[in-house]
Amino acid sequence: MFRRSRAARLEKKLKRALKRLEAKERELRALRRRLESTYAQLPPLLRLLELARSFDRELYERFYPRVREAHSEAMELANRIDELQSTIEGEMENLRRLLALIQVLRERSRRRWRW
Repeated sequence: MFRRSRAARLEKKLKRALKRLEAKERELRALRRRLESTYAQLPPLLRLLELARSFDRELYERFYPRVREAHSEAMELANRIDELQSTIEGEMENLRRLLALIQVLRERSRRRWRW
């Protein structure tokens, strides 16, 4: 029965972790695009809100919840992006350690076969 070497098992684990990390990075890019579009909507809404405040209280009261909602969404997205970014950074550090361990195991394996 063939048994995989420890380095081979760790390489397989590394590949799976890289795929998960790539998925998180795609999610991060999507969140950033969404945040950019949300922030792009805010300045016109704020200008409209300021104009409405000065001459039409009813219009102001109608638009204020929308502006507040857009701002809240932007803040939630920013928080989610921060969380995801720190998760990605932590996983990258773990992957670097795993890669270093794999390299050490491969080097040890080569030394054994030379003798």
